[in-house]
Amino acid sequence: MRNDTTDEYYGTLTIEELEDIFANPRTAKEKKAARTELKEREAQILLEKEELKKKEAREAIKEEEKKETKKAQVLRVLDKINREMSTKEFIARTGMNKNTARRELGQAVKRGDIVRVRRGVYRFK
Repeated sequence: MRNDTTDEYYGTLTIEELEDIFANPRTAKEKKAARTELKEREAQILLEKEELKKKEAREAIKEEEKKETKKAQVLRVLDKINREMSTKEFIARTGMNKNTARRELGQAVKRGDIVRVRRGVYRFK
């Protein structure tokens, strides 16, 4: 927490005003305070930009997953897990309806994309 009253004053100025004070300071203390405030604001802006990029990336991934076909979802989940998976576990991971999941798994087996190990258990080829 900052105790200097000049910091409270600088918090109300625009970046342009701070840059002007920094370029033409009346005192060394004023220049130091303006430089500190500019650096803090710059760091805050960078953090906000980074958070925005992360949020946009998460939203883009969600949109891609929504567009993903059921066929691709079956293959992606089984490939990613890289081991045998029961129908129940598949349903829990994908959020698919039970009947849809069974149908998609059965079709993937018929296409030869995945292998049925035993009743209700599948793995990626």
